[in-house]
Amino acid sequence: MTEKLTVMLTPTGWVLDNASKTYLAPAEAASKQVMRKVYGYAFENKYNFPVAVDIKPTASKTLPLLLNLDQSTQPRISTPATPSTDPEQTQTDIKNINTEPHELAPKPAHTTTEPTTPAAIRTQPTDENTNLTDLLEPSPEKEHNTTNNKKIIALSIAGLLALGILAAGTTLAINATHPEQPQAQETTTSPTQTHDPNIYALPANTTALAFAGNTLISTAENKLTLINVTTGENTLKEPFEIDAANTRVLSNDSQAVIDGNKGKTLLIDGENQKIVDGVLLTRGTAPIAVSKDFKSYTLPGKQTQKAPENSVVLGATDKNVLFIKAPATIEYSTDHRSVAIKAPAEGAKITGWIAATESRAVTTWSKDERNWLVVTDTHDNGKTTLSQEIPSAQAVSYQSQNVIIDKKYLKDDKLQEICEPGKWLNSQRWCSTDNHWTNGDQTLDQEPQLLTDTYILTEKTVKEH
Repeated sequence: MTEKLTVMLTPTGWVLDNASKTYLAPAEAASKQVMRKVYGYAFENKYNFPVAVDIKPTASKTLPLLLNLDQSTQPRISTPATPSTDPEQTQTDIKNINTEPHELAPKPAHTTTEPTTPAAIRTQPTDENTNLTDLLEPSPEKEHNTTNNKKIIALSIAGLLALGILAAGTTLAINATHPEQPQAQETTTSPTQTHDPNIYALPANTTALAFAGNTLISTAENKLTLINVTTGENTLKEPFEIDAANTRVLSNDSQAVIDGNKGKTLLIDGENQKIVDGVLLTRGTAPIAVSKDFKSYTLPGKQTQKAPENSVVLGATDKNVLFIKAPATIEYSTDHRSVAIKAPAEGAKITGWIAATESRAVTTWSKDERNWLVVTDTHDNGKTTLSQEIPSAQAVSYQSQNVIIDKKYLKDDKLQEICEPGKWLNSQRWCSTDNHWTNGDQTLDQEPQLLTDTYILTEKTVKEH
């Protein structure tokens, strides 16, 4: 006989109708999120698959399903304890049961405001705006003005935020540890199994900032939440005070640094979480927290360390911490590279360290009334790959880790046109054309708010990508 579980919608969310009323997911959760929790409960408690599941969004309505060992679902027709005497009503119930996909609860109301502005395109706080050249060569006569010296420009970053949720061998592993089950005795309406790509529905009033592996970093009512999208659970281990409107995040695979604009940062390394004093520095390609004087730093999963003598931290990559020294030298911690940046003209002086990657450094220079943006190949003996005259350092702006100058952005050592309309996402420019969103050979039918190799967030719903 097929074993059965009943899932009910209550004021506190979706629960199992058992003695302990096992909590499954919030009321606004997508169907796949709820069924993942049901599957986990059934598997852990050694239920025989397929398992009959009755979904009860209301006391008077039941959606009977079969939950299979491979986590797929299909509708089933069960003989009711008290058959309906109304033939028309019976046909209506069957029609409703067979409707796909099975929506367990109403979707959150659509909001016209941008729900998930990536943290990378927000205006940086004053600590991030600090001109590092001033730290190397402080001037007692000149008060540092962070408003008039916005020189936080970073190179385009690719390949961030990519981690899978379920390995391809999941079903095989389950079959190897779970004995073959007898077939269900109940008659199904169709052998066709459906796949719901929806994984997690954001609660109302939630703003998504970034993904770090399976974790969706978001804010809700001025509080930080770290949601595991495969379970719907908030994995934040201790309170972390934030200014939600100015919270910034940089993530890389399963690591992240979150700056709540309150003088502290939360560092995430897989399941490990740590709060340290300082600010998030985004001038490299990997997350790093630094002290306000840029002379000490902390990487996710590591202890706080000091920068070498007479240097400050510029940023981090997957392999190196980047340090700079006066007058114009960048050093790579692990590779032990030391590269002197060449001036764009004789007598020119460096005015700002902007950003760096494993192979490039971006700086600004000036001489008399002339100003330059300079890109240097830090692998090829400091070869200059771009020397571009600009009106002033203030003519350069920063959005989503891209150098922006007069409606152009830096890509492949060249300034290229920015498509409009469009948006920045994961340091890439997505263009809106003919009701589609495109980036190179990638095309999406819906406007993405967040995007990784595994997940896409559109209209406040996390889906498989």
